[in-house]
Order: sequence, then structure tokens, then C-alpha cells
Amino acid sequence: MDQPVRYFQPRLRAFGVVAFGIVLVGAIAGLVPLLGQPDPVQMVLSSMTAPVAVWGIWRVWRQSITVTADGVVVRNQLRDHHLRWSEITGAEYRMFPRFYQPGGVFLLLEDGREVRCHAFGDGPLDDMRATQHVLQALNARVVTTP
Repeated sequence: MDQPVRYFQPRLRAFGVVAFGIVLVGAIAGLVPLLGQPDPVQMVLSSMTAPVAVWGIWRVWRQSITVTADGVVVRNQLRDHHLRWSEITGAEYRMFPRFYQPGGVFLLLEDGREVRCHAFGDGPLDDMRATQHVLQALNARVVTTP
């Protein structure tokens, strides 16, 4: 049986972790002056930022595409997709010029749906060599899988 292979972009992952880390540090630093305040509502609202930042760091860190013998697991920011090889017809890269149409790697499914892989987008931090490598690996597996 094949070992699972996990694809991700270290530079993109590091940027996301640093961004949420700054939010986390800001949340903790913002709580310190509130510790002596008598207003519990402000304290509760301020303390809710830290768990959201920790959750964001965890989700950005997990962002990846894992190729297994049975299929592909796409871990995006908000949702994971577990797909069998029989469901996947191919993988392609698309670049969209508008901010409201994000580009990147898309898995094309048998029923006409598409799954966007957030770990391989079309942003300035994305490594196109890594993107081409994951596309070749996915498409080679789709072609050889009966």
C-alpha cells in the first residue's frame, strides 16, 4: 500500500501563521489593561479574539492536499473534503484576474462539481513550481487509477 503524500506550501503556511499570531499577541496584549476593569462585557468580548486566533493558526497550519491510495483529502480553511479516486476526473490550475474569483488548483469531480484547494492558490506567496508538482502528481494518479 502506498504511503500518504502531503502537499503544502511552507511560505504560504508561515505567512498565515504569522498573521494569526499577530492577532493572538494583540488579543493577549489588549486583555492586560482590561484585567482591572469592572466591565465584564468588554472583558468577554476582548477575550473571544484569542480563541479565534488560535483556531485560525490551527486551520492555516493544516491547509494541505493529502494523496492516499484511496483518494485525496483536501484540507481548506473552513472545510475538509475527502474524495475517492473514482470521484475525481482531473486537476487543473486556473488564474482569475478579479479579487472575487479566487484562482488556484481545482479538483474536477465526476458530477461536475469542483473543489478548490486553498493550499495552492494564485496569490503572490504561492510557489508555482510546487503547484505544478502537485498538479502533475494528481493528474498522473487520476489517469492511472481505474
